[in-house]
Amino acid sequence: MRMPPDTLHEGSLPMSSFDPVTSRMPLLLSRLQRETAKSRHSSLGFATLCSLLNIPAELRPRLLRRLVDEGYVTEEDDGKISLTTAGARLVSSARP
Repeated sequence: MRMPPDTLHEGSLPMSSFDPVTSRMPLLLSRLQRETAKSRHSSLGFATLCSLLNIPAELRPRLLRRLVDEGYVTEEDDGKISLTTAGARLVSSARP
C-alpha cells in the first residue's frame, strides 16, 4: 500500500551517516605522519597537504578545526600543522 504524499515528512527517509570531514581525517593524519617522517621538518603546510590529497577547499576549514579541537594536530602561525601524540596513536591504530 502506498502512502499518500502528504504523510511523508522531510527527514523521514533513512539518511547516510557519511561525513566527508570524518572520512578524510585518518587519510590526512597518515599522510602528515609519512611526509614529516621522511623530512627533517616536524610540520607541514595544511593547504599543501590538502592539495596533495585533493581535499575540496570548502571542507578544509572544518577539517582543520576538527583536527585541532580533537587534539590530533597543533596549528602553527604560518599555516603549518604538526602531528600530536594522540594523532600518531590514531594513525598507528588504523594500520593493519
